[in-house]
Amino acid sequence: ARRLKPDVVILAIGSSAKKPNMPGFDQPHVLDSREVLSDTANVKGDVVIIGGGCAGAQTAEYLANKGHQVTLLEAGLDVAQDSPIDERALLLQRLKKLGVKICTETMAVSIGKKSILVEKHQKRKSIPMKTVVLCLGSFPNNGLFHELKKVVQQVFVVGDALEPRRVTDAMSEGALAVLSI
Repeated sequence: ARRLKPDVVILAIGSSAKKPNMPGFDQPHVLDSREVLSDTANVKGDVVIIGGGCAGAQTAEYLANKGHQVTLLEAGLDVAQDSPIDERALLLQRLKKLGVKICTETMAVSIGKKSILVEKHQKRKSIPMKTVVLCLGSFPNNGLFHELKKVVQQVFVVGDALEPRRVTDAMSEGALAVLSI
């Protein structure tokens, strides 16, 4: 930025996936939902998805449609609660029709090579799998903001770099940033 000497910078560098604090999350068969949905990951066999928000439920649907047996783990009482109510109802119907196994109030404890250890109501059990997909949310890539503020007078942070949300939010923020210049 010092070399270019811009008057304004719009920082739209997205977000990064959250990683769990559990043994085994860094193995090659543990993937991020972004890799899966962009078809850059090699998903094999039965799949366990950790994180039953809207992203986890949509990833479960995507993989079940590709022929995988899918188990969706959610620590809370229900899945896809962050979806609009009408969309959620339809999504849950599709998951049921596809045979996705939904395990609520279930925490992943550790990931092994061929199974994942989970806990529900203080009882532990092992679920066999070939692939684990993490859908635990994102954190903003906004570290560059403070460095840019030192050399550029006006810096706008938009989209997931501000706070991970929907693509429509990012588009609106980007447009408003451009209009305010």
